[in-house]
Amino acid sequence: MLGAITGDIIGSIYEFNNIKTKDFELFGPDCRFTDDTVLTVAVADWLTNRGDLIERLTHYAFKYNNRCYGGMFKKWVSQWDRQPYKSWGNGSAMRVSAVGWIAKDEDEVFELAKASAEVTHNHPEGIKGAQATALAIYIAKRGAGKEYIRQAITDFTDYDLTESVDEIREWYYFNASCQKTVPQAITCALEATDFEDAIRNAISIGGDSDTVAAITGSIAEAMFGIPEWIKTEARSYLPDEFCEVTNQLTECAKQPETSIPQETITAYGAANYRVFSQMPFVLKIGQPSEPLRNLHEEHCCAYSAFITGWNPYSVVASDAENVKEHTRLESKLMKRSLPFIAGIGEDSAGIWAGEPSVLVLGITLDEAKSLGVEFCQNAVVWAAEDATPQLILLR
Repeated sequence: MLGAITGDIIGSIYEFNNIKTKDFELFGPDCRFTDDTVLTVAVADWLTNRGDLIERLTHYAFKYNNRCYGGMFKKWVSQWDRQPYKSWGNGSAMRVSAVGWIAKDEDEVFELAKASAEVTHNHPEGIKGAQATALAIYIAKRGAGKEYIRQAITDFTDYDLTESVDEIREWYYFNASCQKTVPQAITCALEATDFEDAIRNAISIGGDSDTVAAITGSIAEAMFGIPEWIKTEARSYLPDEFCEVTNQLTECAKQPETSIPQETITAYGAANYRVFSQMPFVLKIGQPSEPLRNLHEEHCCAYSAFITGWNPYSVVASDAENVKEHTRLESKLMKRSLPFIAGIGEDSAGIWAGEPSVLVLGITLDEAKSLGVEFCQNAVVWAAEDATPQLILLR
């Protein structure tokens, strides 16, 4: 959430004075927090204290009433009967970041993001923009790689995430719609090397700079974290009550997000995922694999997954039951004409026995997750175009 606030503060002086360069003073003269920050705090307050969202939005908007709110939102706030106004504006995405940190699973991400948007932005594009932003944050905070995030957002939306920041910078202009803000902001985060670089990307493309940077910053925080000096500088612009809400959100976000024991997750992360291809190799979570990249090229596919049918939920089953389930998994893959290579998942500590598995080529993220759920697995390993295996928790 502080990532969104930081992006807003830094971008506040460039919203109507775009600069098409990454070379600028990070916290320039006259920086201030805008409506993006106020409403981000309002949504976080609603989530952490479980109050009424409309009341929280109007409370903060009235209290901080000189922060450049959009015309439709100002009209909405001033009415007694506050009904949504079918907006597809980027205001739904700029204020949603707390959802990505609070939600316990993807279903809750979509539910809460929709709820945070639809009190004002009930157009499908307004809701989708909020959901896509929150989903990117949720996935990133769980350690997913850039290509995994890109694929997940592309699967969920029709956003074009193929353009580079340099390409976007050439044509981009002020546009307050989710459709022309959220994809560009996501790209600025995905192409960055760290949090500061992400914010510089966002400011450099121009457009609605404070909002683009707020959305980018919210995702970049989950991807990279925020340097302490930037946190300190950003907080210096905020009233005490905003800092209190960010602290509350941080505490809430520390609550467990999965029913899988942490020691089990740690074991999955450290495991060796051995592939018995013509030239056998081992996959490690988070480490790019050149042999896997070569297999992708050989099979003309962009992604793959390492899946097993053994030991549902990591509870040891009989050999007969394990063989039966793994045979069923292979039969299902053959029926779908999905090529696969035999493998085995091995505990790096040698505590549990290896589990026969398969590397499935050309399987989408949704298909991999669906198979993992069907075969009662805690997790699957999935890799996108960057051939970097990512651990995907399913519970």
